[in-house]
Formats: sequence, structure tokens, C-alpha cells
Amino acid sequence: TRRDITSHGAQGGTEHVKEKLLKVLMDGGERAILVSDLLQEKMEKRLKNSKVPEHCKFCRNNFEEDIYHQFKDSLGRVVCPVLSKHVCELCGARGPAAHTRKYCPYNPLTRGEPERLGFPPGMMPVDVLNNTLVKLRAL
Repeated sequence: TRRDITSHGAQGGTEHVKEKLLKVLMDGGERAILVSDLLQEKMEKRLKNSKVPEHCKFCRNNFEEDIYHQFKDSLGRVVCPVLSKHVCELCGARGPAAHTRKYCPYNPLTRGEPERLGFPPGMMPVDVLNNTLVKLRAL
């Protein structure tokens, strides 16, 4: 049964293989569990390997035209081309360490963790550079 699934594929196999797998699943028992597990494994691999475009949350929130790229890589480094070019007004960070003033560790209001302190995503109620209250606005 494992050979049938792995060599022919659960989706694109011949009608004979599909009928055989369906019969095993309908009969139940240990073989049905094995087939079910193998089919789930194949499906997870297929989903993992599919190229679904990733939306960059920074570009989406800032209404950029190109939003189909990663925001950060697996190590947490900024890879968004727009944010990478940005220079933080408070500390000068740019490139892989880029962030907006809202997420700057030197920001006296957020200390780099605005959501933890209750600031809504994409908004901040204070102009940090002038230390004055302003209307909520996107950063």
C-alpha cells in the first residue's frame, strides 16, 4: 500500500490504485490508518512545497504596489525591499535591522514592543521626535 501511494502518487495515480486505496480506507483497520497517515503526509509535503505568494505586512499596511515578497527571513532579518531602505529616525538602523520608529528599541514609549504595550498595529498616538500628542496615524 505504501509503495502504491509513493510510486504512483495519491492524486495522480491510475484508477486501479485509487480504487485499491479507497477500498482499504472503507474497510478500516490498521491498513486504513496507515493509508490515511500516508495520504496526509503527501498532502502536507505538497502544501509545504507549493509556491504561494507571501504578503509583506509592512508593504500591505503602507499601500505599496508590490506586496508579494517576504517581510523577514527565517532568522528574523528584514528582507522587505521597502523597509530595508528605510532609516530609523531615532537610531539610524537600516537594512536587515531596519524598523520604523514605533518598533525602535530607543523609542521611550514603546521600547520596540508596541503591541505588548497596547499600541494598535500600524498606529501610534505620539510624535516621538517632538514628544507631542497627535492623532492616531500610520507609521
